[in-house]
Amino acid sequence: MSIARLIRATALGVAATALLSAPGSSAHAGTITFEDLTDNVSVQDTTGRIASSDCAGETCTIELSAPPGATSVSATPTGLNIREQGGGLSDVLVLAGFDTTGGMIQFVSDTEGGPILDPVPGPFIDETGLVQDGATIVWTLFDGSMVTDTVAFVSDLDLPEPASLALIGAGILGLGLIRRRRR
Repeated sequence: MSIARLIRATALGVAATALLSAPGSSAHAGTITFEDLTDNVSVQDTTGRIASSDCAGETCTIELSAPPGATSVSATPTGLNIREQGGGLSDVLVLAGFDTTGGMIQFVSDTEGGPILDPVPGPFIDETGLVQDGATIVWTLFDGSMVTDTVAFVSDLDLPEPASLALIGAGILGLGLIRRRRR
């Protein structure tokens, strides 16, 4: 073997070893955000690891793949209940089946006039109308480094519809006129 080939082979081996042993070099942490601003839930992903998604109406389910080299995973919380400003249950978030290959995340929102959502095991938080972090998935890689993915959501605040606001306004105006007339 010539000296030039030996140097190239050694350089290639050193480069491959550096790439494989660099902490987190093959993994990309990110955020999965469920958007519930209309009657159709959608998902935005910065991890690049959504293997499949099924978003229809007020439900969105995704399969998330693990980063390469994952040896363990922790997903917390595994369930989250999201309350409306008035106190009713608006949305639920569920993380299930996570192992070193991946897992499932489901976001379900209530439907207008539909059945009331059942709470899932896990904490309750109030929606704000802004992007809120809901859960984290921490992957430990073979080299000991960690990749933390964030599961977030943004849910519209359930404010009264314009027709309801007009009706309330007309009622207040009517009460004001009655009071004025009595004086």
